[in-house]
Amino acid sequence: HLIKDLLDLSSYESGTFTIVKAPFDFSALILDTVEKYRRALHEKQVSLDVEIPEQCIMNADKLRIEQIISNFMSNAQAYVKTNGLIKVRLEKLSDTVCMSVMNSGSDIPEDELENIWTSFYKIQSSKSHTNTGIGLGLAIVKAIVELHKGSYGIENMEDGVRFWIKLPLA
Repeated sequence: HLIKDLLDLSSYESGTFTIVKAPFDFSALILDTVEKYRRALHEKQVSLDVEIPEQCIMNADKLRIEQIISNFMSNAQAYVKTNGLIKVRLEKLSDTVCMSVMNSGSDIPEDELENIWTSFYKIQSSKSHTNTGIGLGLAIVKAIVELHKGSYGIENMEDGVRFWIKLPLA
């Protein structure tokens, strides 16, 4: 997986990768992708709250959007507290869609927020997380969102951390 992630990220960032847009149901893709994490979350006694429209058709690279959802879910799973909560939201706006994943857990220090989108960056103050990956997931999210002409971000919430993307529907 590491080599594939490195090759993907390299092609995204070099400008040699072309996204292949086609219409698909973003809501169905979220449900299918989140389902892959349900068992592991249940074992960790983590509640999963999914709030999405019944259907949300968008024109984008489905495989790459699935990669974003998977990377957000992997991060949420790694950092959520035992007996915690992961919330997945999808909101259809006028010409864009906003998807977010929030996990209950520790805040990310304010001075680290911008750095987490950088390849191989790992938060230094992460005491209780020993198996949190190598720091490519969010860099890949950033590259895919930029290829789709969207935006991305993170915010500390009262009860955890929320990652989000906004993408054009067309």
